[in-house]
Amino acid sequence: MTRDFAGLTTKPGIYAVRHRLDGLLYVGKAQDIKERFRGGHKSITWAWLADYDHRDVAIATHTLDFIQWQSLSSELEGIILNMTKPPFNVRIPTRD
Repeated sequence: MTRDFAGLTTKPGIYAVRHRLDGLLYVGKAQDIKERFRGGHKSITWAWLADYDHRDVAIATHTLDFIQWQSLSSELEGIILNMTKPPFNVRIPTRD
């Protein structure tokens, strides 16, 4: 991983931040994955605060075309979150 996230795509998709030993840390979706990280991301900050070695943290991505993005991105993200419950994802309570 580089500081400018050169290896990340500018396409829309689902992404995951993973630690080599501790597994999945965060799952999200973005219309431009590279830009999402370039502007700062809480999972990277929290990995630093947890004193993880940056060489042990990686970002995996799966791009989606525009139709898939509109119809599937929220559903896919929700399924992954419900099955894995990554520790760096914070659920914000909704108002009734």
